[in-house]
Amino acid sequence: MENDPLHYKAEVESVIVDLNHYSEIGSTDNWWFKGKNELVKSFIKGKSLNVGGGLTDIGDVIVDNDKRVVEMNPKAKFGNAYGLPDESNSFDTVIISDVLEHLKYDELAVNEIKTVLKERGIVIVTVPAYKFLFSEHDEILGHYRRYNKGMLEDLFKKAGFKTKKLCYWNFFLFPGVVLVKLLSKGLNLKKTNKFVDSFFLAILKLENILIKYINFPFGGTVFGVFEK
Repeated sequence: MENDPLHYKAEVESVIVDLNHYSEIGSTDNWWFKGKNELVKSFIKGKSLNVGGGLTDIGDVIVDNDKRVVEMNPKAKFGNAYGLPDESNSFDTVIISDVLEHLKYDELAVNEIKTVLKERGIVIVTVPAYKFLFSEHDEILGHYRRYNKGMLEDLFKKAGFKTKKLCYWNFFLFPGVVLVKLLSKGLNLKKTNKFVDSFFLAILKLENILIKYINFPFGGTVFGVFEK
């Protein structure tokens, strides 16, 4: 069963571990999550589905078997990335934000997303960047991999998507992120004090404006928008 693409229980549970981990440190108040959610929202069009969104307030949310998340988020419903419960051609936008790295068979999830998207619908993707930054922290969160732009584009091109936007995000803070990650063997997104939190969030807000006009050459996250 280990090589069966439908034998996904452990992988989906690892996404739930991710949600639990970040909820314990107040993810919705964290500068990184606030900045990323603002970025994603700025690209959404029409009716949206958020695969693995958990505790966010973006679109209809799909989670696996975590009743706690469904109780906390009235927009959440049960499902999984390999078998979405929605009808074909249902959504203008699908968001899969920091989820693909948790899935052993990421290509199956991408094909499933394509099924529920309307024609010319878009998928908004974020994934952690750079294999060299893979650390013990990634393993704790159940990550199978980190990506670069080429890996993400190839994944979606194989499924028949067109690339509308592809770049890196968290550009300005990236040198600091790398330094902390390499020195501490893993960056743990704990709450900062209010001043630091506000400062970092302001930087990401500026980046979210600029990213509409330029493609950042590196950063801690790979950001992509792909069209069916």
